[in-house]
Amino acid sequence: MSDSLIKVFEKIRDIPYHIPESPTEVDCRCWGKNRKLLEEFKRSGYDARLIVCRFLWSKQKLPRELTIQAPLDNDTHPFVEIKIEDRWVKVDATLDREFPKYNKWDGKSDTPISIVYEEICSPEESNKINFEEDSSKKSKKWYLFWKKLNKFFDEMKINPKLVLLNDLIKKYSSDKERVEEWEKQGFSRRSYYDYKNILVQKCGEI
Repeated sequence: MSDSLIKVFEKIRDIPYHIPESPTEVDCRCWGKNRKLLEEFKRSGYDARLIVCRFLWSKQKLPRELTIQAPLDNDTHPFVEIKIEDRWVKVDATLDREFPKYNKWDGKSDTPISIVYEEICSPEESNKINFEEDSSKKSKKWYLFWKKLNKFFDEMKINPKLVLLNDLIKKYSSDKERVEEWEKQGFSRRSYYDYKNILVQKCGEI
């Protein structure tokens, strides 16, 4: 059963992350994606709920010149809690796998929450915030800010070779092992180190 849940999670997670830039665009940010995940879990027969946390843009790991343009510093972020073996498990499907860091899920443990949060709201308060949150009713200032965020996130995303390299780094502890697997895919030793330098620039030290 956990395999089917993982597939549901990965399907939603890998919807390309995109914040609406106008009232008519589909919401594929944290709200839209985690709401879809909630629906899928419930459709699969699980008890699940949307939980909201509060965060400050000024405390996110993003360039200050970007975060100071947020119309408000205070904001909210949702994730899903699903009940598995009588325990509420936190699952966040926000970032797709083209990001340098994205969530993987084993079907039973908590995933990290995709932002640096200040507090997690109660289920009752989360329901109220969920009812009120609507991307199509935001001010023009928010759409302008979101457009800049999208541009920044698009630049953060990585190509398939970097996805492969990221997986090799997680799986193997030495460059020797990683290079061997890299060359099995038909790529040169030199290109391994070139792409590793790119990945370091995107993700920080690895």
